[in-house]
Order: sequence, then structure tokens, then C-alpha cells
Amino acid sequence: AAACAGALCGFFAPHSLYGVAAVSLVTFIVFVVDKVKAVAGASRISEKALLWLSALGGGAGGLAAMLVARHKTRKQPFRSRFLGIVAVQAAAFLAAYFLR
Repeated sequence: AAACAGALCGFFAPHSLYGVAAVSLVTFIVFVVDKVKAVAGASRISEKALLWLSALGGGAGGLAAMLVARHKTRKQPFRSRFLGIVAVQAAAFLAAYFLR
């Protein structure tokens, strides 16, 4: 068996991937709900809540929702902050994959 390098070793354990997938699904749904509320002129979900969900592992779901629902694609500084979160998560994912 290959040796595990660094603190990211457990990232690819099935339970970790399931957790990230679950948070991403929830984040996707919340982004879409916010889009529906925006179109309807209803009370919105705060940008802070959307960013926290993304930072807690839902970056992929948030990105998918932004692309599918065309939501929050131009709004600054939200877009820059969100893309920074996604970049950090992508770097961690690649590091965990290549360092395992």
C-alpha cells in the first residue's frame, strides 16, 4: 500500500467525499432557491450564508448553481470571494490527490 503524505491523507476516504458531495448538493439547492427568490422579489438568502456554505465544502455545488441558474455571476465582491473559495478547495483537492 502506498504511504500517505501530509494532513490531507484522509480527504479521499469515502466518508469525506460523501460529506463534500452532501454539502455541495445543499449549497446548490440554496443557491437555486436564492435565484428563485430574487426573480420573485422575495426576501433573499444572505451572501454571507452563501459564502459560508461554499467555504464549508460546497464550492462545487455553488459553482454548478451559478452556471446552471446564472446566479451571482457578475455581482462583486461576492464573485471574487466565491471564486477564491473555489480555488482554495480545488488546490486542496489536487494536493490531496497527488500527495496520497
